Amino acid sequence: MDVTTGNKPCIVSVKDFKIDADYASWLSEIKRRYISAQIKASIKINTEKLRFNWSVGRDLVMRKAEERWGSGVVEQLSFDLREAFPQEKGFSSRNMWRMKQCYLFFSTSEANEKLPRLVAELGKPESPYLINVPQAVSVLSEDSCFPVVLGMVPWGHQTEIVSKCKSIDEAIFYYVNVY
Repeated sequence: MDVTTGNKPCIVSVKDFKIDADYASWLSEIKRRYISAQIKASIKINTEKLRFNWSVGRDLVMRKAEERWGSGVVEQLSFDLREAFPQEKGFSSRNMWRMKQCYLFFSTSEANEKLPRLVAELGKPESPYLINVPQAVSVLSEDSCFPVVLGMVPWGHQTEIVSKCKSIDEAIFYYVNVY
């Protein structure tokens, strides 16, 4: 087992156990796999949160929420969600408007035609963010028409791209060359 004394790690053995190089190597491999699993879990959690944001944006658009419940619907929804989930972040009315904006930006027919190009660009060997293209070939997830490739870019980056780009082509450029 690892024990840290100050900043200096050391290995301590337990009774009836002999530490050798093979054990130390195996322990190192297990720790590496654990860290890898933590990273993968974080990515999956982030993707699900992005899928949630997309679905809220979609709901606001598809339900014509402002027409149906009035111009304060986003603020009320924000208040209600913050009340229901006080420990969670991301339910500000500003963020709710961003959810709608991102949905509108990426749900156009032009975006649906061009997002496969983004998947192809991110899958090129020279891409710094090489993705598993066979898994991302399905540009839209089955359950909510969420562009799978958007699950690879953090929410803050997405809102920045959407708020500053005037076209899908420009957004794809930033996805591929910056993030």
